[in-house]
Amino acid sequence: GNWSNPAKWRNNILPGTNDTVTLATRDTVKISSNTAFSKIHNFVLGDDEGLAAPILEVSTGITIAGTLTLNRNAVLTQDTVEPLNIGALTLSAGSRIEHTANGNTRKSIINLTVSGDFIMAAGSTISVKGLGYGGGYGSGAGGSGAEGCGGGYGGRGGMGGYSCAGGTGYGSLVNPEDLGSGGGGGSGGTGGSGGGAVIIEAGAVILNGWIDASGNDYGIVGSFGAGGGSGGSINIKAASLSGSGTLKSDGGNGGGAYWQSGAGGGRIAVNVSGSDTSNLTLSADRGTSYGLGSSYGGPGTIYIKRGTDSKLILAGTGMGNTGRDGTTDISSVTLGTADFSVSTLKL
Repeated sequence: GNWSNPAKWRNNILPGTNDTVTLATRDTVKISSNTAFSKIHNFVLGDDEGLAAPILEVSTGITIAGTLTLNRNAVLTQDTVEPLNIGALTLSAGSRIEHTANGNTRKSIINLTVSGDFIMAAGSTISVKGLGYGGGYGSGAGGSGAEGCGGGYGGRGGMGGYSCAGGTGYGSLVNPEDLGSGGGGGSGGTGGSGGGAVIIEAGAVILNGWIDASGNDYGIVGSFGAGGGSGGSINIKAASLSGSGTLKSDGGNGGGAYWQSGAGGGRIAVNVSGSDTSNLTLSADRGTSYGLGSSYGGPGTIYIKRGTDSKLILAGTGMGNTGRDGTTDISSVTLGTADFSVSTLKL
């Protein structure tokens, strides 16, 4: 209905600038203008018990002066690259934030600017797994042929055994904002889609939930399989950080009986200007593949900056085919002007 129509509201009164609006229905509400949110203070999505399961889909940049609260089973979907500017944001257990799938162009990411506290309770999720570029698309798309090769981003995709090359690495490791790229298709099916992008800039970040920007595994399985999609971006800038949540941007796995390859891991960057008491689990692992002659992708990058101290973590599980596994390129293009020490090197 029309937000500006008093008849749509309880007691036929439009909400004002000091009011809290609660959406506790099972409806999907689509917002394409900031006008609605500019007239309220707080917004609550769902109810405490989780009986309602509303979905709020936002296709434009918005501003909420007060607090945005997502209760159990509530979903916020971002369908734009424009930032959502919020005073404070709380995700309760069972709530979720996501963005729409991108296909062949970059049209949606999670882009949150929170002036106050950003709180993710245990059991809450931000998931953009497989919502980056589709199979065969992106700056690091895996090559296609008889077999499909893994997509690249933080790490290169694995090479095929016959005709295709793994996707290349690209983007910044200190300020990642790109989507993951799709894997190449083989005669057995389509490549996996890349991971999406999560950008959060906030004051105090209390992170006990799960953020996943991993790439998808291969599509249909055949004799000559398809490549996995590369991991995407998780980029957090905070005045302070605490909690024991998980950040994950793994490459997708290749699949099939012969020669397919895993994708490269994505990119994670965590920049904390003040206190950091967090104990996060971080993963930007390479995608694997287990068919005859298969290869793995290259590990992604994890960049951590606390005040003036920086470190880079490269960690990949196992090895596939040493002659064709993807690598991880570190250069002035991906690094920019940052200084860091290599904390972990496990390839």
